[in-house]
Amino acid sequence: MSQEVRELAYSPILWAVTITAISLVLILATFYLVKAVKVSKEMGITQKQLKDAAKTSAIASIGPTIVICVGMISLLVMVGAPTAWMRLSVIGDITQELMAVGFATDAYGLTATAESITPEILQIAVFLMAIACIGYLTIPVFLAGKIEVFVKKLGSKGGAGTTGIIAIAAVIGCYAYVDAPYLIALNAGTVAMIVGFLAMLILQSIQVKFKQEWLNAWGMIIAMFVGMGAGAVVA
Repeated sequence: MSQEVRELAYSPILWAVTITAISLVLILATFYLVKAVKVSKEMGITQKQLKDAAKTSAIASIGPTIVICVGMISLLVMVGAPTAWMRLSVIGDITQELMAVGFATDAYGLTATAESITPEILQIAVFLMAIACIGYLTIPVFLAGKIEVFVKKLGSKGGAGTTGIIAIAAVIGCYAYVDAPYLIALNAGTVAMIVGFLAMLILQSIQVKFKQEWLNAWGMIIAMFVGMGAGAVVA
């Protein structure tokens, strides 16, 4: 990264925007956590259930966190610490952010490396990152309420099970959308996904058969590392 790009990437205004955005995320996370604990008590959820849920969530976050930390290194050397910190703390999609950098450098006929980044490319990359996340912010605002009304009406007509079926179908659709490109690529990513899936099935079977409750919390992270290991061996 040249000195000119470094001055722009580490400018005070970018640090100010980053700190403001992350502070807002932390405030909202704390608010919803306190609200969830309060509502859970009204619903009769026990303290043990809350602790189990918190422990399972913390453990399950280890794998994605490692992926983000590794990806942050690549993003940091090209767009600087403020932008990398903000984007991966607020959105957390390293693939999308690196893609934005790739599009910006491609427009100038260059390869995305730290040496190829110019002030113009940096500005375009940051602009693309911002534009790409508009959908995350606007679609829920305009559609969340309408979808809730639709689901309630559908549930009242089709019974309580209909809403559950829709939720399960939506989750399966999301996973299919994310996994399909890796499945058809027929490369190391395909191997990692299939091996991780099989490892999860085996661990789930062990948990059910031998009553190993600790696998409820650690099963996913173990399967993720097994899949990543298989993909690394093939690559």
